Amino acid sequence: MELNYAPPAKSRSRQFIVIAAGLFTSAVALVFVWYISVEGKTEIMSEYANYVIPWGALLVGLGASSGYGIASWITGVKIRKGMLLVIVGLSVLAYFGAQYVNFLSLGPMVVKATGKRLDFWYYFHLNAINFAWEQKDGKVGEPLGMAGYFFRMLELAGFVGGSLIAPAALMNKPYCELCEQYMSSKTLATIPDYATADFMEKRLKKANAGKQKFVHDQTLASADHVLNILRQYLTINDAAGFNDIIAQIAPGSKRANKVHTRVVINLRRCSRCNNGYFEPLFLIGQGKRLKTTKMAKTEIERELMLGIFPGLTPLAVVATPSPATLR
Repeated sequence: MELNYAPPAKSRSRQFIVIAAGLFTSAVALVFVWYISVEGKTEIMSEYANYVIPWGALLVGLGASSGYGIASWITGVKIRKGMLLVIVGLSVLAYFGAQYVNFLSLGPMVVKATGKRLDFWYYFHLNAINFAWEQKDGKVGEPLGMAGYFFRMLELAGFVGGSLIAPAALMNKPYCELCEQYMSSKTLATIPDYATADFMEKRLKKANAGKQKFVHDQTLASADHVLNILRQYLTINDAAGFNDIIAQIAPGSKRANKVHTRVVINLRRCSRCNNGYFEPLFLIGQGKRLKTTKMAKTEIERELMLGIFPGLTPLAVVATPSPATLR
């Protein structure tokens, strides 16, 4: 594909900005852990739900990594596997940093048997083998011994897992490789299950597997007919025809979103070059039981995108004195 413009070059230092932002929010999280430990007398990193979910570590990890996600979105740095591995490594260091902050908050300690000052790693060992659950009556149970390491590692996994929530979410966000920035997304309309639009969700849930499969197949068949028409308009660069079909579907989208099976039409667009793509999503169910399947996407070039959205300005594209041809 030939283009008569080129995006402005971006600094290679943006990745360091993302890392620096993540380290800053990690430091803030460590200060928070220290404050709660000293003032609240609570080791928030050791808070669990149902004995297996380290919600405290997850929460602190999420806060610690917020800088990575925010800086990535603002600077347009794509979170890839390499960056994700760097974040994992830094999160592991941040976890032990949080443990070290707790260690310092307790003040100088000595080993009674030797009279020597307690170092961090021996403190961590003692902290692990003396891990114990608080009973319902408020009393502390028996130490778990070496089994306590399992829960300390569970905390580490929770902290790192929390640190990856924001960056991992950005990995799946639409991204313009040409302009090196994340794309915006707009839902144009929802195509309902025309064959069973009057079925209530509860009624469909009670249907047997064969009936549900029939409903899903009918939804796809109905949606494919509409989607093929939309793709044909895109193929011949007919923005008016595309918009006309969307205008016919859009009024029923609110009701269509309540149907058990439906197809959502999304448009992904780069705000700088205005290139993007048309991507339908096949949805089954509602709420926590929602299942999403991506359908075939269709690329949309700048001129057609400007026709689909007449309000967009060509100034969104930065021209160069000597137009470059990119392939």
